[in-house]
Amino acid sequence: MAELRALMREDDDTASTTSELDAADAAELTTLRVGDVAVVTHEATHAFGASGADQSGNVVWGAARMLAERVGKLEDLGGKTVIELGCGCAVPAVICKKRGAARVVATDASEAVVRRAARTAVLNGVDVEARCFDWTALDPTLLRVADVVLCADCVYCAGAAPLLHQAMRHVAKPGATVYACCKKGRRGVDTFWGLMAQTFEEVEALDAEDHALRAYRVRPRAALLEQLAAKRGELRACRRDVSGLKEDLRNMAATMQTDVATLLGALTAAAKGQADARVRAFAAAQRVAALEAEAAAMDAASAAGGPPA
Repeated sequence: MAELRALMREDDDTASTTSELDAADAAELTTLRVGDVAVVTHEATHAFGASGADQSGNVVWGAARMLAERVGKLEDLGGKTVIELGCGCAVPAVICKKRGAARVVATDASEAVVRRAARTAVLNGVDVEARCFDWTALDPTLLRVADVVLCADCVYCAGAAPLLHQAMRHVAKPGATVYACCKKGRRGVDTFWGLMAQTFEEVEALDAEDHALRAYRVRPRAALLEQLAAKRGELRACRRDVSGLKEDLRNMAATMQTDVATLLGALTAAAKGQADARVRAFAAAQRVAALEAEAAAMDAASAAGGPPA
């Protein structure tokens, strides 16, 4: 958990801590209306109050409001499980429960934020599970249980993007819908959208002045099985290609072995021929030397006036 908090605070001056509302900090009951649904929250009036404590997790930020407005339009939540990641005040989670979701789980890495989420559920008279969820140590009880996954303003540094993406993949069922809303221009957001595009199918894109909301569909099991079968087919084809390459290499090796044997034979014959030539050259040199000696003797005898020897 400490590792997650450290990553969440990386290069960021707005990351939530575990602080509760201090007595010196102003807070008030506020009501957020989304269509015919009203959500009451005990919200800090400033992200950093008079005590100096970080109350950013106790504020309903623009991304959470945009996400709340989007999920407030959902009409098919009956019997479904909804999980909100990095829930803060858990307004979108509460709206989903009021819209008829069978089970809603509001999660955050901070125990204090989880208590705030539970307080929001109590204020609105709905049953929302509020629990800690560490993205660096994924809870096996939340593995592939969510039909709908929500997150708002959960990416505010480079380290958060892969962790949030990992958490989404962990909790989402095949065929689930993921709604993510992020503030534009924040560090790590572009990385997060890139990771989502690699894994999920984008089905909706909404843009406001400062925020972007994307909806993704987790590929259903049948599609995943089709992809798996296709990949297995590619793997078999690759194995056939590798087998063919191995056979080619064996043939090349045999050919090279034959060529090497032929070359060695040629080199051996050449060496033998060179040795024979040297022997013949040596014999010829000796014969030339003998003839020269004989000629010199004849010249000497002729010069002395006597008959040649």
